[in-house]
Amino acid sequence: MTDIEPVWERIRRHAGEEFLTITGLSFVYEVPGNYLRTNRTVRHLSKTNFARALADMPAPGPGAIPERQGASYTWAILMDERIRSGEWWLERTPSEHSGLSGGIARPLRTDA
Repeated sequence: MTDIEPVWERIRRHAGEEFLTITGLSFVYEVPGNYLRTNRTVRHLSKTNFARALADMPAPGPGAIPERQGASYTWAILMDERIRSGEWWLERTPSEHSGLSGGIARPLRTDA
C-alpha cells in the first residue's frame, strides 16, 4: 500500500489547479487543513478518506470505490497523473474506445 503522506503532499501542491471527473466535469479544490473541498460541492473530503481510497488504487472508475466519500472527486484526484506520479497506473484494453472504465488495474511495474 502506498503511504498517504507523499500523496497528500502532492494533493496539497496541486490545489487550485483544474481536475476532471471521469465524466469530464471540471473542478478545482482547496486544502485548508487535513481535508479538501471542491468548488462543485459543499462536502469536505478528509485526508483519511483519501488514505482509505489509496488502498484501492488503481481503480477503473469511481464506482470501484463507492464506500469513499465523494468517490467521483476522490477517484479523479487520485488517478490524475499529477497525483499518481507514476506510482500506479491502469492498463486499458484495445476494445476500450474512451475513458478508463473497463481497464485492467495493475500495479506499477518496477522492472522496466
